[in-house]
Amino acid sequence: MKKLSASFILICIPLFIFGCSKTVTNEAEPQQLSAYINIEGNEVQFDEVEIVTTDDTERIQDLGLTIENDLPSGYHIYNQTVDVESYQLTDETKYIFTDFNQLFVDPKVENRLYETTNKEEFLEGSSYSDVPLEDQKIPYFLEVSNGRVISITEKFIYTQ
Repeated sequence: MKKLSASFILICIPLFIFGCSKTVTNEAEPQQLSAYINIEGNEVQFDEVEIVTTDDTERIQDLGLTIENDLPSGYHIYNQTVDVESYQLTDETKYIFTDFNQLFVDPKVENRLYETTNKEEFLEGSSYSDVPLEDQKIPYFLEVSNGRVISITEKFIYTQ
């Protein structure tokens, strides 16, 4: 009987310890932001904006917009106030943009979408310019987690 009890305990304790343990991470869910951006060193300053599309009829009404006057391209960038925040860029930050001038993509490739972790390539090849946030017209899409930028994406539709 004692052998059976000892065996039972030796089997159950590890099962209890490992079976009840739960993996806990400090990683927050990545946030998706649309914003005007300014890059200085290894930091991106941003002013979050709201992109209202023609499908957002309730929001169009709330803001007093008209499709004909305020959304001629199918969208309106709403930015009531300039509220600057910042996140850190890392060596792993992905930069995704359309390489209009074919600086990095093969000219034979029809899709000019380019992805890199090289910040200098992004600064050179995208539509990014370092004008003050309050004067910007092109929104970028940031994915951020724990104060760090995972990616910055420029979408072709908003660069025109």
